[in-house]
Amino acid sequence: MSTPYLTIDRVGKRYPQGGGVDEIDLSIPRGAMLVLLGPSGSGKTTLLRTIAGLVPADTGRILLGDRDITRVPVARRRVGMVFQTWALFPHMTAFDNVAFGLRMQKVPKAELTTRVEEALALVHLEDFAARLPRQLSGGQQQRVALARAIVTRPDLLLFDEPLSSLDHRIRLELRSQLRQIQHQLGLTGVYVTHDHSEALALGDDIAVMDQGRIVERGAPHAIFTRPTTRFTAEFLSTGTVLDVVSVHPRDGQAEVVTAAGLRFVLPRTGTDLEEITALSIPSRAIRVEPFDEAAPAGTAGLIEGEVSAVEYEQASLLCSIRLVDHPVILKSIQPLEREIGLGDRVRVWCNEDQVLPLR
Repeated sequence: MSTPYLTIDRVGKRYPQGGGVDEIDLSIPRGAMLVLLGPSGSGKTTLLRTIAGLVPADTGRILLGDRDITRVPVARRRVGMVFQTWALFPHMTAFDNVAFGLRMQKVPKAELTTRVEEALALVHLEDFAARLPRQLSGGQQQRVALARAIVTRPDLLLFDEPLSSLDHRIRLELRSQLRQIQHQLGLTGVYVTHDHSEALALGDDIAVMDQGRIVERGAPHAIFTRPTTRFTAEFLSTGTVLDVVSVHPRDGQAEVVTAAGLRFVLPRTGTDLEEITALSIPSRAIRVEPFDEAAPAGTAGLIEGEVSAVEYEQASLLCSIRLVDHPVILKSIQPLEREIGLGDRVRVWCNEDQVLPLR
């Protein structure tokens, strides 16, 4: 396993009015991007600000390399931060905004100029160095904020939802550029977001947070395709979550009965039967067949339903199917070219190999 570079050791922070984080344990190696993913109020920004030193930790330690920075003042932590609001000095040019931190460090003029020009080139703003913030678009201003954060060569870079106020096209462009810069410079970072696609695009590691706790952590592909907790599955909205009422062991398998009356036979791997409280039915696991009057209900596992909603996504259709004999709506991903509409009678079939038990 890689040697930890940033270590968060039982860090806790609670506010008198409520909220905060409880004894968080995390570590990441040098050059990795950790994404803190969760809804508003989950504690992810509190944890980020604690790492930055903007709020003091009540308990625990924060280590950066071989340094304990828990009580180190913000200015001496060698940590850069990119905020949701760009916080540029309105009377300074893009060049001077980026140069500000270097001037505070009393970097010689020739070196300062070279480093600022390199940082502006990294974010493709070398031709905009003389412009004031009001002469730049929102995306350009956020690029200036990024250049300002990296020009001081921090040991750690923190991001507090820096793309959330930008329009969709600019967000996609900037997150791709940010990922390239992070790899190019070997930056170690912690990125806060509530956006699933942003987390998947930027993270080497994702920690899902809720109510001040980490409920699940793993590689992006594992978190999105095989969540293990109910909270993660519902937050990511990757399918349908059903309550479980009983679990019956079989030879190497388990028959799981849901509150909606659906039964699934699953392999007994990875999760203790006593821990199963729900099932996640991924949208990709549901096949939708045209309704055939000649085929009796239940043929080959097919269940009758009706299309109750159709949503257009970038590369697919997300269909909601209300089952006729069970009080549940299943989600199914269909090709964009498929002709399927509201009210269509269909039959659905579920690939049990893709059904996930949840804690």
